[in-house]
Amino acid sequence: MHSGGNKLTVFPATDYEQTMSNLDRSVLATTLLCMALVGFFIVWSNGQNDMPGTGSEASAASPLYALFSALDEDGMEQLFLLSVDPVSPATPDPQQITDLPTGIWDFSVASTAPIIYFSVLKPDGTGELWQYTVGDPAPKILIACAEGPCSNPAAGPSDAFMAFTQRVVNDFSSPMTSPPRLRLLSMQERSIYPVFADSQKLGLEPHWSHDGLWLSFVSPDPPGVGAYQLESGEERLFASTTGESGVWRPGGSQLIFSDMLQTGDLYETHLYRYDVVSEESVDLSLHEFPVEDNNGVWSPDGQWLALRRKELDGPRAGLGKQLWLMRADGSDARPLTHDIGPENEIDYGAPVWSPDGRYLLYHRFPLRGPDITISVWLMDVEAGEQRLLAAPGQRPLWVQ
Repeated sequence: MHSGGNKLTVFPATDYEQTMSNLDRSVLATTLLCMALVGFFIVWSNGQNDMPGTGSEASAASPLYALFSALDEDGMEQLFLLSVDPVSPATPDPQQITDLPTGIWDFSVASTAPIIYFSVLKPDGTGELWQYTVGDPAPKILIACAEGPCSNPAAGPSDAFMAFTQRVVNDFSSPMTSPPRLRLLSMQERSIYPVFADSQKLGLEPHWSHDGLWLSFVSPDPPGVGAYQLESGEERLFASTTGESGVWRPGGSQLIFSDMLQTGDLYETHLYRYDVVSEESVDLSLHEFPVEDNNGVWSPDGQWLALRRKELDGPRAGLGKQLWLMRADGSDARPLTHDIGPENEIDYGAPVWSPDGRYLLYHRFPLRGPDITISVWLMDVEAGEQRLLAAPGQRPLWVQ
């Protein structure tokens, strides 16, 4: 475990990085405070309910869309948007919102508006970040990444800043292998700043805390899950070799992430809850059989976790990872799906909670033929019912 006290510092400006003045720092500090207030309001409005599926009626009444990706006729990954009414069995045709020759790389959604962000990797090794607002005729370029591709766009709680990963390409490295570094984009000024004071510090896959004051990230060297306090420069690092970033608990200072450990001859993957203030970690994957747990996601009220679990032994052991539900302390763990066996072996993708905490969105991938089409599904967590939304489709996210 490591901590530090370096403040957020900006290096001398280049064509791609702007110098942060004292006024800029004051604006950043004020904006971060506003983001913290926005995060508090969001968490407060979600309530503190005991069971998933009893979230705020206001969230449930807002229009919902499922965003997902699928391959086009040329084998390029494009984005599609689908209007979803969870209580209606009717499913309209999805709308294709990107039609790029290179396809898209990765994508995310804003937290306070129906805005979609995605990255594009260009053939010359550079890249672009794009945005699309639901209802617009077409997406538009947000920034051009001339020094190398940008990826993992993550808008902050107030959407005033975006964190992202950039890889600088040179004669000695390709876009996929060049060292990743974290950047901050001011959405109003379109100015870009490095996150860390140390220009050589590596990081990727940023995630904002709900108060907008912390960023979690994947640390390649040393390997682990990092957390960085943007105002004070405090830093935490929890060793992990899975390459997954930490996901913040709504309204709290806790992260959920995975790590690998060896039990006898078996290699397990457990979920850990880590508090960046107390630096206390708790193993949430204590189970009667060895497991591989990952992609843990908090319910909107922070009381439950949905996750992917593969039991390595016992009557539920299978090839694919199933969807499970547990309380925030790891208790009351139970399976939501049970698709294993020689005739029905399904691997479930990372789940995503609906804003009202009642539904999960995910993709299903059959591991046995003849039909191995990956598809997007919706589950009513209370009823346990699943409904097909789109096929083919993968990596779904909610847009509200």
